Amino acid sequence: MIITLNINLKQKFQLIKNVTTDEIKENNKLILKIAMPATSTRIIGSIAYFIEPIIFTFLMIKNGISPESTTIKYGIITGYIMPLLLLPGFFASAFSLALLPKMSKAIAKKQYDYAKKLLLYFAGASLLIGIIFSLTIFLFPSFFMKILYGHNKGNSHIRKYGLFMIAYYLEAPLNSAMISLSLEKHIFLDSLICNTFKIIAYLILIPIFKTDGLMLGVILTVYLTVFINIYFIKKEFKRLMI
Repeated sequence: MIITLNINLKQKFQLIKNVTTDEIKENNKLILKIAMPATSTRIIGSIAYFIEPIIFTFLMIKNGISPESTTIKYGIITGYIMPLLLLPGFFASAFSLALLPKMSKAIAKKQYDYAKKLLLYFAGASLLIGIIFSLTIFLFPSFFMKILYGHNKGNSHIRKYGLFMIAYYLEAPLNSAMISLSLEKHIFLDSLICNTFKIIAYLILIPIFKTDGLMLGVILTVYLTVFINIYFIKKEFKRLMI
């Protein structure tokens, strides 16, 4: 990347030396404004992922499922089903990375209608790819399970929940839109609400639906995240366009 960018390191170091203390302080504030909420969001997410198997195991054993069976069921969901359902997630990440600089530039120039169009375009493209992949996996779950894993254990979960995961492909573009709109604090709030909701959903649904409760908790959290992001984005656009 350094070679491709053809950066004049001597010139860059000279520019760094000439930066004033006030500029450094201002830049640090801008960096921390983005970094702190983003880091806090990751920490909350990591804590939720850490707690998830503990809650699942505890509730399953409490409801009469053996530890061995619980381990196998959780392994199938997290090791086979979820990676397969979220396989094209890198497309969503690519679209979100492409959207971020374009939308940020449009908002900086106060071209809010154009920024909206960009968001709709990239979110729509990400959703379309998600629909194609999800529908394909939904129609031929046994085929993909056999090809990738050599068995078809858990393909019934793909049949039940595969199409509901389509909303997942909106998360990354919406997240980029929130960063472009300087809604970093709202991203943190969104993460806190959604991860708390997910834990509560597990506590309610797993005792009732067993393994399906885990899948339902994940799906409901995805939809809640998408709806909250859309709400904050629409609210911010309304404020900017007054």
